[in-house]
Amino acid sequence: MRKGDEVKVMRGQFRGQTGKISKVNLRKIRIWVEGIKRKKTTGEETTVSFHPSNLMIINAPIEDPKRRKIIERGMK
Repeated sequence: MRKGDEVKVMRGQFRGQTGKISKVNLRKIRIWVEGIKRKKTTGEETTVSFHPSNLMIINAPIEDPKRRKIIERGMK
């Protein structure tokens, strides 16, 4: 999964919601999705992070030829 891919949340409180990936943290294995926010106890809103196993890629812009080969290989 890369920044800009469109994903759908498959598990948890935000199940069924879709959006584009805004940030990826490879060290903590977390992904943030645009438009999905949670209210904190102080009243302010913050973005929610997801584990990639709870997301499904809906649309991935395939501009890089290497990425195209990887995706085609996964579809077989």
